[in-house]
Amino acid sequence: MVYVGTEDFEAVYWLLAYYLAIPLPLILIPDVLGNITGTTFGRPGPIVNKKSPSAVLELLGWFFLFFPLAIFFVEILILS
Repeated sequence: MVYVGTEDFEAVYWLLAYYLAIPLPLILIPDVLGNITGTTFGRPGPIVNKKSPSAVLELLGWFFLFFPLAIFFVEILILS
């Protein structure tokens, strides 16, 4: 689906890399990402002070992976 409409392989590669940058770490290493605490994100004081459940992070990763595909199929169903 990414390749449709372009013949530039480098653009397809970068688009796919950016698309997979968030879901794949959430799916593959949710325990590591869930253990990140004490991060302030530029604000005073820690915002993240509890560990995130790895199952929730993994579910969020699958959601981010398949949500654009679901929108694509819903759009096809509505337009046809």
